[in-house]
Formats: sequence, C-alpha cells, structure tokens
Amino acid sequence: MKWAAISDRDDSARFVALDEALKAKGLESNFTFIEADAESLALVLDDAKKTQTQIRISGRLGSLVLPLLERLPSSVLSLKACDALVCENKEWWPRFYLVE
Repeated sequence: MKWAAISDRDDSARFVALDEALKAKGLESNFTFIEADAESLALVLDDAKKTQTQIRISGRLGSLVLPLLERLPSSVLSLKACDALVCENKEWWPRFYLVE
C-alpha cells in the first residue's frame, strides 16, 4: 500500500510509527508525508492521487478538501469534512475514519 498524509504541519511521527508497525507485521506499506496549506492543497492533492492508494488529510484541511472532490457520500456531506481519501476501483472516495 502506498499512502500519504497531507497536512499543514509536520504531524508525521505517528504515521511513520504506523508505517513501521505495518512493515514489522509483514504488510507492504510505503508512507509519504506531504506538506500543504489551503492555497496549495488542490495541486498537492492532484499530485498525490497519481502515486498513492490512500491519502490521510489533516484535520485542518479536512473541510477544505471537499470542494475539490467529485464524489461526496452523504455521511461526509453531513459532517462537512473528511480525514482520508481511498482509491477503490480507480475512483477516489472520501472517508471520515475518526467517526467510522
């Protein structure tokens, strides 16, 4: 799994630890931290979608990403934010794993 975290602050330590734990369990994991702010989010997100299979979105960017998405499940619409994007069948779907 190739996955990234997009954030406006370097909060990657916990994701690096998760990446290492997944590898230690024998799972394929390749984590990348990507810094972004409100102005660069659209470009950074488009680039990440080309190389990743899952993308974690920082809490502060979670509501800003919604206008950039093609698909919005009702659960995400009601929360008005998401914390991850998952590629399923070559389509990107927002998730809110904190709630799920």
